[in-house]
Amino acid sequence: MPMIENEDNYYYDFYGLEERVSSIGTQVSEVHEDVRIVETQISELVSVQSEQFSELISVQSEQVSEIVSVMSDNAAINADIRKRIDVEIILLFAVIAVVGIVCGFVASLTWRSGKHG
Repeated sequence: MPMIENEDNYYYDFYGLEERVSSIGTQVSEVHEDVRIVETQISELVSVQSEQFSELISVQSEQVSEIVSVMSDNAAINADIRKRIDVEIILLFAVIAVVGIVCGFVASLTWRSGKHG
């Protein structure tokens, strides 16, 4: 604490001390206000980031749902194609069998007619 000399007497400079305390109090108030401003900015930033994250998760969730739906549709289409191929293979063998029977019948008729002829 500064001391002031006045002739042969010394006394403490309470006025100067009071000004310094007041100045420090003002600085603390300013720092406190700055801290509140920073807290508000951080809170707003966190809020915005949280909102953006929620929107991103929502969009990605919709995209995943669409992908799952498309995959499900593709699986159903593939199963349908597989059934059609199975039916076509069965029909192909049936046609080959019928053609074989007809050819055999015609061949037997031709052989008999050639034998009698």
